[in-house]
Amino acid sequence: MVAMVLTAPQILIAQTVDIDRVVAELEPEVQRTLLAGNIPSASIALIFGDKVVWSNAYGYSNLWARTPATPNTVYLIGSTFKAMSTIALLQQM
Repeated sequence: MVAMVLTAPQILIAQTVDIDRVVAELEPEVQRTLLAGNIPSASIALIFGDKVVWSNAYGYSNLWARTPATPNTVYLIGSTFKAMSTIALLQQM
């Protein structure tokens, strides 16, 4: 299972971001990525400034029970913590 948090690039911080258009372009890519990577589920949030402007989930959080993923699904991050903490540290620098 994969948990992704996508942050709006600094260029898109202007008030003219069309969330519906961004989501319309993002959703087919999410579906394609899940299929191509054989990923069972993903929860995604788009952040604008300090607010969540959109969130959705795709696939099943539990394949055997066929439990749909939700934006509130809690995922285990496994061994990705080192990479994520390194990126956060580099962003602070």
